[in-house]
Amino acid sequence: MKKIGKVILSCVIGLSMALSLKAQGDMTTLIAPTEVTFSGTMFKADIRVVEFKTILSTQFTVNWDPKVLRYVSVSNFVLASSSETDNFGDTRAQQGMLAFSWFDFALNGRSLPDSAVLFSINFEVIGAPQTSSHISFTDEIAVREIVDASSEAISAKYFNGEILVTSPVGTTLFNSAPHKISVEDNYPNPFHDYTQIRFRLSQSTKARVVVRNAQGQLIYEQQQYFTNGAHTLRLDKDMFLQAGTYYFQLVAPDFYVTQKLVFF
Repeated sequence: MKKIGKVILSCVIGLSMALSLKAQGDMTTLIAPTEVTFSGTMFKADIRVVEFKTILSTQFTVNWDPKVLRYVSVSNFVLASSSETDNFGDTRAQQGMLAFSWFDFALNGRSLPDSAVLFSINFEVIGAPQTSSHISFTDEIAVREIVDASSEAISAKYFNGEILVTSPVGTTLFNSAPHKISVEDNYPNPFHDYTQIRFRLSQSTKARVVVRNAQGQLIYEQQQYFTNGAHTLRLDKDMFLQAGTYYFQLVAPDFYVTQKLVFF
C-alpha cells in the first residue's frame, strides 16, 4: 500500500494540473477522485470533466480494487436521455470494472462546465483500515475514446484517483506527519455551539479544511494558506445539519490529519 503522503501529494498534483488546462487551452480531461473514506460506509466517486466542449461521444472503462470497494450502482449521469443504465455495462463490476459508452443522437455535441460531474459510482467500502484502491481509466472493456462534433477522435487526458480507507475510532484518528504538524484534541467535544481545533505547523503551507459526515459525505470544504506556528480553527454549529458524528480533515501536500467531532 502507498503511504498516505503520496496519496495526498498525487491528489494535489492532479488537481493543480487539471485546473491549469483551461488556462492553457488544453484538451478534454476526465478526473477520478482522490479521497479518504471510512471502512464500513458508503462512498460516492464523482467522475468529473474539464474542457468538455461540443462532445459527440465518449467511452472508457473505470477500474478499481473490488477487495476494497464493492460496486453498488451509478447515478448523477448528466448526459442521460433515457435510463442512465443504458450507458453503463456492469456485468464485470464485481471484478472491479465498469464500462461506459455515450453517443449524442442529436448530433449537435454536448458541453459541460469545467469540474462538472459526468456521473457518480456508488460503492460500499469493504476494505480494512489503511488499505487503498486506485480508480483508473483503462481500455479493458470499452476503449478510451472521445469524439467531438466534427466526428473526429480528439486527444484527451485522464487523471486517475486513489481512495484511502481509514477507521473512525478515537478522537485524533490519523496524523501522517507528526514532525510537521502537531494537533490537539478539538475542544469542546462533544459540542453544540462550536468547537475549536488547535494545531502547530513546522512550516508554512496551503491546506484544505474539510468536514464530512459519518457516511463520508462532504459538508464543508475550504482551501487556506497557513503560516508556520500555532493556529486555531473554529467550527460553528451552522455548518452541521443534524446531531451526530463528523470528521474534520486537514489536507496538505505533505501531511494529512483526521479528527472525530461529535455534535449534539
